[in-house]
Amino acid sequence: DGAEGGQTAQSPVTSPNTSAAGDASFMSATDTSFMSAADMADQFEDQRRLVEQLKAMIREKDQEIRTKETKFKEEKETLDAKVSKLRLQAKAKITALTSQLEELKKGQTSEGGGEKATEESSGEKQSISRAQMVV
Repeated sequence: DGAEGGQTAQSPVTSPNTSAAGDASFMSATDTSFMSAADMADQFEDQRRLVEQLKAMIREKDQEIRTKETKFKEEKETLDAKVSKLRLQAKAKITALTSQLEELKKGQTSEGGGEKATEESSGEKQSISRAQMVV
């Protein structure tokens, strides 16, 4: 039958007087012998136009990709700088806490080891270990 969904099948071969560009593009290589020179020229022109459109689309997409790559590179550099800054701040904090801890230990040994100093140094040690885990 060739009819599916209520549609009738149409022959891919068109009459020589028909110059519809879409019809010629569906013909197989063996059917081109039935095409007139004008139809073949129209088909060639249509294909050339499509190739030019594809080239333009590719150029646009390439430009979009380059723009996005530049944007992502800049964002990465910004984020890397922020991470470096945070690492330096964390190291400075660890150094400061370490020096405080050493001062407390010196003060504790010179005072004779009071309980309050021990509690403070324990809290300081916990703070330092948390800071080191973050880094």
